[in-house]
Amino acid sequence: MSNAAEIDRIIRTYPWMDCELYAWIRGDATIIAGIDLHGPAPDLLLHFEDVLFVIAPREWKSNTSSVVFTVLDGDSETKMRQEYRVGTDHTIFQMVAEDCDVPCRIAARTVRMVQQRPNAAPLWHPASWADVKR
Repeated sequence: MSNAAEIDRIIRTYPWMDCELYAWIRGDATIIAGIDLHGPAPDLLLHFEDVLFVIAPREWKSNTSSVVFTVLDGDSETKMRQEYRVGTDHTIFQMVAEDCDVPCRIAARTVRMVQQRPNAAPLWHPASWADVKR
């Protein structure tokens, strides 16, 4: 799934999200998210491809009672594109973090979400990581 509004809709089906910038390897970044990141597995994986920058703490919490995941737009988008020299072939995604003054932002060519464990679904299995790795 790669539509920001649909990703936000799925995130908001959970009562909250703990998030972690899990990996940034060779231009791709992965955020893991879930109710309990210390449990057997994350509920969601957000995989960003061809990443230009990440502005985020290593870990954060998101309140899912309102919009969490969006595409930056308007004057904020224009300003950030100019400051960071982000071309139109990349999108600036943002996630709201509870204890941060500004949202977490990632400029990437694409994002893909893998829902590892929907609410009340069987536990995650390591073979699911094949969906994220190249």
